[in-house]
Amino acid sequence: MRDKFLLLFVFFITLSSCTERARVNPFDPGGDEDLGKFISPHLTSSHDRVYFWWTDVSNYDIDSAVVTRYRVEAGTLRKEKGVSLSGKISGYVDQDISYDKKYRYSVSFSSGDYTTDEIFSDTIKPGPGYLWVFDRYYYYLLVLSYDGVHLYTTLPDLVYPYFITRTLQDTVVAALDLFFYGFILLYPNSRAWKVSLGTKRYKMIAFHPEGILALVDYNNRIILMDENLRVVYQRDVSGDIRWLKVDRDTGDIFVGSDAGIARILPGVSSISYQMIYTDSSMHGILIENKKKLLITYGQGQLNALDYGGNIISSQDFPGLVSMKYDSSKNRLWLTSNRGKIFFQDMDSKTVKEFCSSFLYPEDIEVNPRNGDVYVADPWMGTVCVLDSSGEKLKCYSNRKIPYPSKLILTLIGG
Repeated sequence: MRDKFLLLFVFFITLSSCTERARVNPFDPGGDEDLGKFISPHLTSSHDRVYFWWTDVSNYDIDSAVVTRYRVEAGTLRKEKGVSLSGKISGYVDQDISYDKKYRYSVSFSSGDYTTDEIFSDTIKPGPGYLWVFDRYYYYLLVLSYDGVHLYTTLPDLVYPYFITRTLQDTVVAALDLFFYGFILLYPNSRAWKVSLGTKRYKMIAFHPEGILALVDYNNRIILMDENLRVVYQRDVSGDIRWLKVDRDTGDIFVGSDAGIARILPGVSSISYQMIYTDSSMHGILIENKKKLLITYGQGQLNALDYGGNIISSQDFPGLVSMKYDSSKNRLWLTSNRGKIFFQDMDSKTVKEFCSSFLYPEDIEVNPRNGDVYVADPWMGTVCVLDSSGEKLKCYSNRKIPYPSKLILTLIGG
């Protein structure tokens, strides 16, 4: 009897330890290290390794600061021995909070005075990044390694995300959540920062280079907020709004609906609103090169417009699902509901087939560094990585995202 009790005790202890390991955050280095006290990790990379630097300034009463390097190994964050700097805090810890949390440290080491920018500037090189995979059917969001295979983390603070987009900072994504009246800034290291916008839910959000927030509510009203989150402009838009885009260079805001396209120009003293296109626009993207084109799709027609709404070119393209622009090659990518992926070089009028091995490629991303193409197919339940010739390199599936439908690729450095 005693032996049976001992066996049961060992079994439950083992089960408990396994359960704990299953819940381990892959960004937790383990041991006695508490990363909760570290602020603003700096991400650097070298060859195939990704490094994370933390500056410990948790206790402002002490006269020391420690900068430590961690490496990612098999999806786990591990502290590197012998790679650490320490010294006195010689100046300040400055928190400049706008739409993102930015920290600067002035740390004095034995070899001289440095700021964190000086410490890390020579180590920031183009490296791997993150692939954000969103399941809009099951309201789930994962962050994968750039090759789409190793799972880095699932994100906290999200209950029912329904819209995700890029911010002005390369590695940060913004999400709207059905259970939160505002937006949530998401960082690839599992940090999140919530920004409340009152008591109204919005269905779209875009970030303006002048610090303006562009929002669309469920009454199809376009709303602009300043840096203090005060409403500076709002207007009803005809039709059901389908997309919202901001040109980072010019600051032009475009709103597309099934009734047409509106162009909004925020100025110093006034904001102008102009309806530039009056046909249905179900999809729209901006080509932010020297030509400044607007690619729009509606009623089976793919049109290229200038920013004044004048049609430059038009062609039939039945069954468009999504569009993406690759600025590195000046190339437009198109996916269709027939399982095919096409591309068109913007200097050419010819649309070429890239591959036809999918069922419903709902979204696509392109890595500008190596030409790899990432495809989310909810009907197949996979995210696949293809090389520049269209050959599949890897495919990834996960029970937590059975219907991957939206991709955002964020790269580190460069």
